[in-house]
Amino acid sequence: MTGTRRGTAPPRQRYKTILLTPIIGLLLQVHTVSGGICWSSISNGKCKELLSQGVTRQECCASNAAAATAYSEEDLDSGSLFFWRVLGGGVICRPCRESCAEVRCDEGKKCVVRRGRPRCVCSPECKVPRGGSGPVCGTDGRSYKSLCRLKKRACKKGSQELTVAYNGLCQSSCERVHCGQGRSCLLDQNLSPHCVKCARKCPQAPGSTRPICGADGNTYKSACHLRLAACRAGRAIPVAYKGHCKQNADCTTIRCREGQTCLTEMNSGRPRCVTCTYRCPRKREKIRKKERNRDWENQHDPVNTSLLCATNNITYPTWCHIVKDACITGFVLETKHAGPCDIHDTSFYTEDENTTSTNYSVDLIPENFGKTGHSNNWAVLVDTSRFWFNYRHVANVLSIYRSVKRLGIPDSQIILMIADDMACNPRNPRPATVFNNIKQHINVYGDDVEVDYRGYEVTVENFVRLLTGRLPPDTPRSKKLLTDEGSNILIYLTGHGGNGFLKFQDSEEITSQDLSDAIEQMWQKRRYHEILFVVDTCQASSMYEKFYSPNILAVASSKVGEDSLSHHVDPDIGVYIIDRYTYYALDFLEKVEPSGSKKLSEFLKVCPKHYCLSTVGVRTDLFRRDTKTVPVTDFFGSLRPIELTNTIVNLLPVTKNLTKVEVSESKFFYTPQFPDVSSYMLLTLPSIFLICLLPLPIFGIRKYDKFKEVHEAIDFSSMRISPYDPAINEVPAAPVVPGCIKDGYIKDPFNCAKFYRCQEANAIPVAFYCQQELIFNSETNICEYPASLNC
Repeated sequence: MTGTRRGTAPPRQRYKTILLTPIIGLLLQVHTVSGGICWSSISNGKCKELLSQGVTRQECCASNAAAATAYSEEDLDSGSLFFWRVLGGGVICRPCRESCAEVRCDEGKKCVVRRGRPRCVCSPECKVPRGGSGPVCGTDGRSYKSLCRLKKRACKKGSQELTVAYNGLCQSSCERVHCGQGRSCLLDQNLSPHCVKCARKCPQAPGSTRPICGADGNTYKSACHLRLAACRAGRAIPVAYKGHCKQNADCTTIRCREGQTCLTEMNSGRPRCVTCTYRCPRKREKIRKKERNRDWENQHDPVNTSLLCATNNITYPTWCHIVKDACITGFVLETKHAGPCDIHDTSFYTEDENTTSTNYSVDLIPENFGKTGHSNNWAVLVDTSRFWFNYRHVANVLSIYRSVKRLGIPDSQIILMIADDMACNPRNPRPATVFNNIKQHINVYGDDVEVDYRGYEVTVENFVRLLTGRLPPDTPRSKKLLTDEGSNILIYLTGHGGNGFLKFQDSEEITSQDLSDAIEQMWQKRRYHEILFVVDTCQASSMYEKFYSPNILAVASSKVGEDSLSHHVDPDIGVYIIDRYTYYALDFLEKVEPSGSKKLSEFLKVCPKHYCLSTVGVRTDLFRRDTKTVPVTDFFGSLRPIELTNTIVNLLPVTKNLTKVEVSESKFFYTPQFPDVSSYMLLTLPSIFLICLLPLPIFGIRKYDKFKEVHEAIDFSSMRISPYDPAINEVPAAPVVPGCIKDGYIKDPFNCAKFYRCQEANAIPVAFYCQQELIFNSETNICEYPASLNC
C-alpha cells in the first residue's frame, strides 16, 4: 500500500509551488515610494531613458538642467515599466522646461526653442579676426571654409579629436604647408601632410630594448629613433620587423608578432610585417543633393582625397582597402598619390551593401590596363556531366580542346576536366573513340589528348580551388592554373544547368554567385588579365548575370527561360553527339588561322537564333576593349612569352656549314573536324540544272541486274550529310543518274569526285559526301583516295 505522509505535499506539487512563488511575487510587486519617474530625454512626447524613480517633478527638474530632461507623474511597477519602454514605444512624459531659462548646454552649444521645447544646438564661438578667416585643413584630411565650419562639424560629430592640422586648404605634399610654432610637416602612409612636433633627441634606450628594422632598410635603436628619422625626412617610415635588418631576408627567415602577416615588397623583395584588415568601412553610392551642394570643401580641394592611387596603379577608396588588397595578394602596396590613378577617369566607387565584395576595381581600373600586360593564354575546359546519354557534352569539350590546341595553346596551359569517360563506356559501339559529327570524320579523343581532371575529380570544390589557386601543396603541376596578371583565360563550361546554377556530376551544383565570387578572388589575387567566359547549357546567361569583376567577356548559348538544344544524332552511336551552339562555334573556329584577322565580334555572332533555336546571350559591360578590334587568337590562340631584361646576352655566331633537314609536311597536317562541302555547292547546282534541261536518253540509260550487297543492308538515308543544317534547310536531293554498276560505285556524271551507292537497280541513289578529293567506297564503307577516275 502506497501513500503520503500527512502534511507533506507530493514532489510534483512542491515543484509547482516553488515555480509559481516568484512569478506571483513579481506580479504583486508594488512600489511603496510615492512620486514619479525622471527621464533623461524625450522624443515625440514619450520617454525611454530612465534617470531615477520615486522623485517629485521639482526634484527631477532641479537636479538635471539639461534641455531634454522630462518627467512622468505615475510611478510604474517593474512589469508595466518594461512593457511601456520595450513594447509600448515609451512612457508618456512632459519636458521639465518649455523655455531656455535655467537650461545649461555643453561647451560650444546654445539653447534654442524648437517645436515648443528647448534644445541644445551646436554654436561654437567663431570670432573672425581682422584679416578675415581663411580656409583650414582639419586633422580628418578635409578642407573647411573657415575655423567656424570645422568647429561646427566637430560639435555635430561629437569628436574632440577633430582640430586644425594647418592653415589653408589640405595639400597632397608638404611644399605649400606652413606649420609654424616649432612644428614640422610629415607625410603619412596616404601621403597626406601633417604638422607634428619633432623630438630633438631620444632618451637612452634600456639594454633590454630590441632594435627595429625600418622599411627603408635601416636599423634603429628604438621606435623613438625611427620616429625622429621620419620626422627629419618628412615622411613616415613603417616598421618592417623587430630586430636588426638582415641581408637577403624574406618571409621565411623573420618572425612577425602575433596578429601580423608577413608581406613581400615587390621591388626589393624585402619582408614587412603588416597588421592585416579584411573588413573596411563601406561608402554610400549616392550622396544627398543637399550635402553635395554645400560641400564647399570637396569643390576646392586640389586633389580628390577620397580616392587613393596605389603602387600597383589601381585606385582604391581608402587606405584600408589598399591594406586589404595587399594582404590578399601577399605583396606590400603603398600610396602612389592621392586621387584616382587615371586623371581622366570620372567614374566613382560603388559598393553593394548586400555583399562583402567590392567592385571599385571595375570602374576605377586605369584605361591603359587593357592595352598592356597581356603575356600568355590559358584555357579551362570543363565537361560537368556523367552518364552515356550526355555523350554530347564530352564531345563538346573535346572539340573546343582540339581547336585551341590547333591554334597554339600548349597542353601545359590547358586544364581539361571531363566528368565521364565516354570512350571507355561499355555502351560505346566504337571503343576508345569520341566523335562530334555523324560523318565520324575524326576521333576527337585521340592519342594526344591530355585529361587533367577525370571522373569524380570533376567537382565544384576542385573547380573553385583551381580558379582561385587554393589547391593542396602536393597537387601536380598539370592540375594547377598557374596564371598571373598577364594571362588571358578562356573558360568553357558545358553540361546541364538551370536558372542560376550548373550541375556537376548530376549531383551537385555551382551557383552563379559562387562562380562570380571565385572570379573576383582571381582578380584580387592578380590571376588574370582578361577572361572569355563561354557556357553551353540551358538558361546559360544566368551564369554570368552576377559577374562584377573587370575585364570579362561572357557568352552564353541561351537566355534565361530558354533551353540549349543538341544538334544531331548519330544512329550508329545512338545518342546526340554535339550541341547546337558548340557545333556552330566549332564551325567558325575551324576557319580561324593562328595568324588570321578574325575578331571576337565575329565569334559572338556564330549562332543566330535561326541556327541555335535559342537566343545567344552576350555580356560586354565588364570588358574594356572593343570586340571589333580584339583578335580571336587573344583567347583561343597562344602568345610567345617575352621577358624584358637589362642583362647583356651573348649570342653565339651562326656557323655556315649547316645541314638542311627537311621535315615532311604530313607530320604537321591537320585534319579538319568537319567535312569540306564547299565543292559540292559549286558543282551540284549546275548538275541539277543540266539534268532538268537535257533528255535522259543522252546518258545512255542501261539496266543492270539487281546488285547483291556483300555487307548487311544499312539504312544510308539516315547518314546523309548536307552542306547546310538539316534541321533548318531541306536536304538537297541527289541527281537522277543511271542504274547501279556492279563494282559497288555509281559515279556522278557531272562531278568526278562524287560517287554514290545504290541498293537496287534503277533506284535514286543516296548521296554520301566525303572530304574533298576522296570518294566513298561502298565495299569498305569508308572514304578513300580513288585509284583512277574516268570522266
